[in-house]
Amino acid sequence: MIKQKKNKKFRPFYVKKRLSNGEIFTGFLLKATKTFTLANGDIVRKGERGGLVKSYKSLSQNGNWWIDADSIVYNAKISDDALVINSVVEKGIICNNAIVEHGVIKNGLIRGNAQCVRSYVSGKDTCIKGIVVDSIVDSSVVEGNSQVVNSTIEKGARIGRKHCNKQTWCKSLRSRHNFKFCYFRNICLWQFYHYQL
Repeated sequence: MIKQKKNKKFRPFYVKKRLSNGEIFTGFLLKATKTFTLANGDIVRKGERGGLVKSYKSLSQNGNWWIDADSIVYNAKISDDALVINSVVEKGIICNNAIVEHGVIKNGLIRGNAQCVRSYVSGKDTCIKGIVVDSIVDSSVVEGNSQVVNSTIEKGARIGRKHCNKQTWCKSLRSRHNFKFCYFRNICLWQFYHYQL
């Protein structure tokens, strides 16, 4: 057991566990050391079990962030009021009021009031500040107030309040990626279903 100073929000316990995919996970299990309210209104009670983390050193003791019991975080920084719910986070930073739910984050920055739901996010240059649902985002930027739903956004695209990079859009179409519903300032920009060149 690892010694922690008083007034800390969690306590890590060393675990070695076989995951459902057969992988042996060696790391730490989080346990809440005090009761606190999450940004979504849920309450984490003292003694409640959290998720699995490879290293607890990149986790902040401040803020009301939480990793739920069904999540695994490998080498990522979680801070502020961020939530990781039933997700796998390999690398990156999840901060501010960001929520990752039922997703896989391979790398990237998820911040602001971002929501990533049932989505796959990768690429060290990826920055999500908007809403991403049922989508794949790779090495791209999704700015605040933007919504990406049931889409694939890849390689340098910028979905934002002011512009979308047309060059990247063309490159992505040539690569035969499917774009279904991509919203920009709540206006649907395009609807291509299984687009083939």
